Amino acid sequence: MQGQCKPYTVKVRVTTVNGRIALLEDNGTEIPGYIDESFWLGGDVMGAEGMPKKLKGKTLEEVLKARTTPSDKEEEKVDAISGATLSSDAVKYAVIDGLRSKPLREGTGEIAPPTFQSSRQVALNGKINHIFVTMKAPEGTVIHYTTDGSEPTEDSPTPSQDPIFHEDFGADLRAGSETYPDGREILLKAAAFQDGKRSETVTGRYVFANPNPKHSYELGQFSGKAEGITARVEFESPNFDQKYYLTKICLDDVSEKTYAAFLRNCSARFI
Repeated sequence: MQGQCKPYTVKVRVTTVNGRIALLEDNGTEIPGYIDESFWLGGDVMGAEGMPKKLKGKTLEEVLKARTTPSDKEEEKVDAISGATLSSDAVKYAVIDGLRSKPLREGTGEIAPPTFQSSRQVALNGKINHIFVTMKAPEGTVIHYTTDGSEPTEDSPTPSQDPIFHEDFGADLRAGSETYPDGREILLKAAAFQDGKRSETVTGRYVFANPNPKHSYELGQFSGKAEGITARVEFESPNFDQKYYLTKICLDDVSEKTYAAFLRNCSARFI
């Protein structure tokens, strides 16, 4: 059991509208010990009342001035998370880095588009397998999505509740070897709507595939480096049947930003 605090890299995804933060989310932060994890995942730092709420609506200049050190003075503790100063600071500086960097995607709409988050983009084609894609958008908007590649409208489905983590809402994607014996590729599209206005459409690609018997992989995580790019891949056996396949591809921070779109498509096509 890891009880001590250890260094780790905070990763966040920031969506802005007209220069102000509309949505702040975790973007794959890996926590090395349960003390930090209790702050990070327990609802203190990145929970509903944590840094996403405290930094919402702020500009880069306002984030730079944000105070994350607890204080008895009311005006100095407005942006602080009690007992989690280091984690709060880490989020603050990650947000500043994000706001100063080149956007991964730019839009012209007045409404911030939804964001997707899921534990994987590839799943084994079977009866019990599914991929739940959490969807988030700025408060006051309504998300509508499609799974057939068509453009979402206000008549399209809205996110449903996660059957396991009830605080999350999104799309529960499934295939099933009986319905789709050769596997299935799902093109998930979503947009946010508010008062007759519509955001841009965001797209995610998710795959249910049959394992390739010609390939034999080993369980675990492996990393390699080529031409300045560091990649880490993960092989799992979701059905615990000693059949392993590639479920995740991660690049170093710089490369992940540069090749974000390619990485999404690449991850969805490997198994």
